[in-house]
Amino acid sequence: MSRAKRPKKRAADEEPEYEVELLVAHRPHPDEARTRQYFIKWRNYPSEENTWEPEENLNCLHMVAAYSEALGAAFREPSAELTESQMEQVVALVEHKTKVQRHAAALRKWEAELNARRGKEAAICVENKIDLAGPPADFTYISECVPGDSVTILKDPLVGCTCAARSPDGCSSSSDCCASHAGGDFAYKDRRLVLDAGQGIFECNSRCMCATQRSQMRDICPNRVVQLGRQVPVTIFRTATRGWGLKCTQPVQRGTFITEYVGEVVTAAEAEERSPEYQFELDFTEEKQFQYVIDARKMGSVSHFINHSCDPNLVVHGVFVDNPDISMPRIALFAKKAIRAGTELTFDYFLSQAEAPAPNGVMTPTAKDSAVSRFIKTGPLSPVHPLSPTSMASPSRRELVPCRCGAKKCRGFIY
Repeated sequence: MSRAKRPKKRAADEEPEYEVELLVAHRPHPDEARTRQYFIKWRNYPSEENTWEPEENLNCLHMVAAYSEALGAAFREPSAELTESQMEQVVALVEHKTKVQRHAAALRKWEAELNARRGKEAAICVENKIDLAGPPADFTYISECVPGDSVTILKDPLVGCTCAARSPDGCSSSSDCCASHAGGDFAYKDRRLVLDAGQGIFECNSRCMCATQRSQMRDICPNRVVQLGRQVPVTIFRTATRGWGLKCTQPVQRGTFITEYVGEVVTAAEAEERSPEYQFELDFTEEKQFQYVIDARKMGSVSHFINHSCDPNLVVHGVFVDNPDISMPRIALFAKKAIRAGTELTFDYFLSQAEAPAPNGVMTPTAKDSAVSRFIKTGPLSPVHPLSPTSMASPSRRELVPCRCGAKKCRGFIY
């Protein structure tokens, strides 16, 4: 709101402020020590109430800037007055400036809310240098999956490792750790992923001695990465053609854990009744029909904003920690290669079972031939109204959607 003192209307015992609606003209100030006066149209007052006010009484620099822009070279003249069309231009400029200020305030508020909810995870920034799109409506930030109706997310593992007691090096690739129990390989070296695509990750759980024997080992165990949360600072930013996206704010090494794809875990039947946007089918087992879907449309983390690329820099792996239900893995995103600071983070929504992790760490022919897990985007194909971020549908609801990732290896269609 633009305000200025209005000496002409002051009462004897008070100094009210009035809102400036428009600067109409300017002229030299009678006092040579001052620069100029502006003819002010006051909001909610008729034009007959306009007054000349010295520049130092004004607290509306953006309106002065709009007035200057509308007048052009005439602004440098000692005296000038806006034409009717110039007045309309000033009003439009001021309205736009007000929208920009409100938009920036809304993004700052959203950024503060996101960081208040992220817990111990790394910082989140919000950036929009493209348009005036604000925070997504009806979206709640969460840092871990929540169960939907008729869904239970178990947190009672069947067995844990005893590496902390039996091995001098604790949990490692050479010890009989959780991955070995599950028939898989130890996933990490220096807390970075070393598994090939298609292998499941089996982290230490709450029954492991590294969690129960000495509590401080829980945070230093090399087989606890995804469960400790996102450690990479990120920025949610507005892209030119694909809505919101996500980028890293510092360099990332290959194999680094980026974030977990979280949302509401619902049954496959429930998912069919919902919008397919932001749904991730958990069809990583050998069963013909998957049982659960992560729906991140209304609640999710920074992963909600990750866009598709046919040549991505992230890779998807299924992770098993405390939940013994192999049909409900956690979905983790890791750096597929070294990533420079400021680079957009992407993964391939066309995730086939040949690339997806299996609970036993090895892809079988049956699993490879099972239903494809993939994401599609829906929404109008317009730069003004960008495609809504990540969505995935079951086979019965998939559509042919053009891809706009811009990669040299672009397939032309997301699906």
